[in-house]
Amino acid sequence: MKLLKTFYRKTHYFWMVSRVILLLLFLFVLVDQKIETGVGFAIINTIVVLFVFSIISLIILGLAKREAPKLLKLFAGGFSLFFGLVLFYLLLFTFNDKFVYLAFCIPLWLLLHGTWEITNKVKKEDLIRV
Repeated sequence: MKLLKTFYRKTHYFWMVSRVILLLLFLFVLVDQKIETGVGFAIINTIVVLFVFSIISLIILGLAKREAPKLLKLFAGGFSLFFGLVLFYLLLFTFNDKFVYLAFCIPLWLLLHGTWEITNKVKKEDLIRV
């Protein structure tokens, strides 16, 4: 666990930039999709929109160096972990391309991002007092 904390502490700014990249990726998913009707599509779109709003909130709070609520971090981290696991499953059992090993970088990135969101703690001295 100490190795993981050290890794995340040394790559803090990479994960902050990853929030912005994930935000752009999921916004592109929302904008570029076809209009579908049905309860399943509505539920998925609602969850993705909530994830986008949670990432936006985390970006703003991170730039302001304020501590984010645990529920917000748990939702963003949990969704990243879940989505990373789903992508791993889909790549393992549905992909038949010879470059499939390169595609494993995205689910791995999502899994690492999710664990960073859940385990990341802002130091008290870095916070701005109001």
